[in-house]
Parts: sequence; structure tokens; C-alpha cells
Amino acid sequence: MIPELVSIFDADLAIASVAAVVAGLIHGFAGFGVGLVLVPSLAILLGPVEAVAIAGIASIAGTAQLIPSAVRVMDWKLVWPILAASPFTVIAGAHVLVAIDPLLMQRSMGALVFLLGLLLMVGVRWRSQRSLPAGLAVGAVGGFLGGSTSMGGPFFTAYILSSQASARVMRGGILVVTTTVSVFTVIALVANNAVGFDTVARSVIIFIPNAAGIWAGAKLFGKSTDEIYRRAALGLLLVVGVAAMIA
Repeated sequence: MIPELVSIFDADLAIASVAAVVAGLIHGFAGFGVGLVLVPSLAILLGPVEAVAIAGIASIAGTAQLIPSAVRVMDWKLVWPILAASPFTVIAGAHVLVAIDPLLMQRSMGALVFLLGLLLMVGVRWRSQRSLPAGLAVGAVGGFLGGSTSMGGPFFTAYILSSQASARVMRGGILVVTTTVSVFTVIALVANNAVGFDTVARSVIIFIPNAAGIWAGAKLFGKSTDEIYRRAALGLLLVVGVAAMIA
């Protein structure tokens, strides 16, 4: 296995490894971000399907270190409807990813993410009690976007950030949801025969810098306050929205 990994490592993967550190740092702090930074970088080098598969596998492995604590602190009432709906639409989204060019969907999603982030930044909040239909709808839409463009994270994040919960509770829910979507995305891509040996080998290489970045990002989160976390996450949503629209 080691010789194969060495032979597959090239300049493209060296560049992607740097992106993996940055993506991991953001993901470890905010609870999302691997797909937003790493997928576009990998897509340029290897194509969109390979990019989503590699980023998914690497982020699942890298985020595993944070999941136990995230499960303990997250708001189950807020998160479980999202988890119940998203796996089904992730599969549909992965079929779209394999079948068509996701660029138009990505740009549309970027505009939506930017708008949501802007509304939250100026103080708009979801004041009423969260309903089951709303949670299921967020899970369905976010799951489809996660499977087709790897852009589900910002959609989930905007919904969860509009709550009145603490930073630890919000980040825990975001981590669990985004990791669950990544798991089902990879499963769907495997079912579509879109994951081969080279994909797994590249994922192993990308995992190492990505996991290091996630660990460092989690340490930064431990030193932040609720207000710093909310502002940083919202700022990231705005940047992601603009980047997706002009990509």
C-alpha cells in the first residue's frame, strides 16, 4: 500500500494537501468547511466527482475525533429531523453529481447561502419554535445539495445558527449533520462505481493534513466565545456564498 501511495503523490496532490490543512482548520473551528475549500481545489485538479469523493472520505476520517463530544452537546430536538431526511436526498444528489455538471446548482446555492448569511448577520433569527416539517425540509434540501455539490454544510449551518443556542451546541449539531451527509454521499458514490483504488489512495494522503487542520481548528474553537464563533461562522457563510457564485 505504501509504494502505491508514494507513486500516486504528485504536484497536484501536494497543492491539494495545503488546501486540506486550511479546510480542516475552518472545519474544526466552525463545524463545516472541508467541502467548501477542499472540493473546489480538488475539482480543478481531478474533476468534481473525484473531488467530492476524496473530500468526503478524508473529512469523515478527520472529523471522527470530534464526533463523540459533538453528540454529547448538540440539541437533538433541532438536529434529528435533519438527520432523518438528509440521507434520502443525499443519494439523489449524488446521482445528479455523477450525471450532470453541478456548476449552475453551485452558483444558485452560493446566492442562497450569501442571502441567508447576510440576514443572520444583520440580526434576523428564527424566533418561533422549530417545527418537524421545517427540520425535515432543511434536511431534505441540504442533503440533496450536499450530495450534488458538497454545499449542504452552509445550508444546515444557516438554519442552526439562527437558533438561540450556545456556540458549543450549534457547532456540535453542525458537525454531526455535515459528517452524516458526507458518509451517505460517499456510500452513494461507491454505489455509482465512482470510487476506485486511486480515489481511496488519494483520500488517505489528503486525510493526514486535513485531520491535522481539524485538530488545530478545534483547539481554536476552545479558546473562542459564543459571539466570536457566531460572527466567524456567519462571515464564512458570506465568503462561501460569494465564492460559489463567481466560481
